[in-house]
Amino acid sequence: MTVLSELHTNALRHTASGSSCGRVRMEMEGYRGVFWLAVTDDGALPGRQPTVPEVGTGFGLRLVDRLATAWGWFGRPGHPITVWAVVDPRGSASPAEPGRQPGLPARGPGVPARGPGALGTETPEVAVPAQRAAE
Repeated sequence: MTVLSELHTNALRHTASGSSCGRVRMEMEGYRGVFWLAVTDDGALPGRQPTVPEVGTGFGLRLVDRLATAWGWFGRPGHPITVWAVVDPRGSASPAEPGRQPGLPARGPGVPARGPGALGTETPEVAVPAQRAAE
């Protein structure tokens, strides 16, 4: 719940979702004991520079990065963005190996740790339930 709460808070704080009449879509699905969480925002605040989710100086996405097995985002900056995370309540994530998922090779050159093309986005049975992979 901490990861989902943090993603929801970020959507409200940093996007048009926090404006009056703003919306946030939250999804959670369980698959083989692992939870796929997603939060979709309303896009950039009017008149503000579009941003993308990244681990920065704040604690929010650092917390998500430590608690989630994997996380990333998809969408176009300035438009609605979906930030997703995979959480294994059994504690399978290894803090010693950031950016790595169980059953996947370690991240190599040219494979971003997070965001589009990150490890996990191409492995539906681990990171995204099969019905999400087709979307």
